[in-house]
Amino acid sequence: MRWFVLLLIFFLRITPALAYESIHAIRFEGNVRTPDETMTSTITSHVGSPLNREVIRRDIKALFKLGQFRDIEVEKIATASGVDLIFRCVEHPVVSEIDFTGNRKIKDDDLHSEVTVKTYRPLDEHEVSTSMVKIREAYAKKGYYLAEIDYRTEPIENGDAKLIFEVHEHQGVAVRRVTFMGNRVFDDDELREVLRTKQKGFFSFVNLIKDAQAKTSR
Repeated sequence: MRWFVLLLIFFLRITPALAYESIHAIRFEGNVRTPDETMTSTITSHVGSPLNREVIRRDIKALFKLGQFRDIEVEKIATASGVDLIFRCVEHPVVSEIDFTGNRKIKDDDLHSEVTVKTYRPLDEHEVSTSMVKIREAYAKKGYYLAEIDYRTEPIENGDAKLIFEVHEHQGVAVRRVTFMGNRVFDDDELREVLRTKQKGFFSFVNLIKDAQAKTSR
């Protein structure tokens, strides 16, 4: 009976310790430009705390918000003392050069003025997307509404990268004939004057909208 009581007390004492996995150590790999101190202060997981997948998910999200990483994985290693967490990070390359390929109708210097990506900073995917939209709009102004913009990076010295915008201009959209249907108030010649678009010239959707609004407001 006495041994049974002792075993019961021992079981009750160790049960809480076995109820969860505690974090024994936290390590970071791949963070060349971001110090471990910054990484540690960014996450909420800490040594001695219970292992919580939701907390780790939030930690990964918080690390991504630093804007330094393009990929983060967390490895969990069970040890006799608890669980070791390893945050494996892949940093964005630092963009030191920006170039263009496939652009014949717009010069490099003009396209550079449309790009919002900053050199000597980690690649910002949002800025790349914004730049692609602005380049596409620049082509649309010249009548190249079918232009497609893509990008890639190429590694160069010192671990930096060259950002290359790939332009596929395709053919410009030319207007050979303008036909109106359902116009009862204005005849075709009046509407063509409003459009200010010559046959075989490049069609401007922006001018069409503005001119139509001005005409109907008179």
